[in-house]
Amino acid sequence: MKAQLRPAATFLKAMGKYLTTAFLREHSRIDADDASEEYLEQCISTAEAALAKDLQVCSLDEVAKDGALPGDLMRAGLMLAATAYENRETESPTQLHPDPFYWHLVRRHVKYS
Repeated sequence: MKAQLRPAATFLKAMGKYLTTAFLREHSRIDADDASEEYLEQCISTAEAALAKDLQVCSLDEVAKDGALPGDLMRAGLMLAATAYENRETESPTQLHPDPFYWHLVRRHVKYS
């Protein structure tokens, strides 16, 4: 019996605005049978919230240009969403380390003021 997921709004206030499930599926090579759209939307919402926090902004709208994120922030967001999908458990047999490439993409956009 397939487990039923609660609506994403139950877990998160807003769905992803800048990343799409289609883009995440392509980036991470996720087949339609491997994950539901709802689950991937949750991964995207989590990633976008984490990216905003790392950038020290209230909303990604503050760094978007013409309704889209710069390419390096799109890539950083995809990396976070893919990590959320791949690491669904709270335990790992090895220590997880931050990806230095992620911070290379994000660093110049951080709002320190």
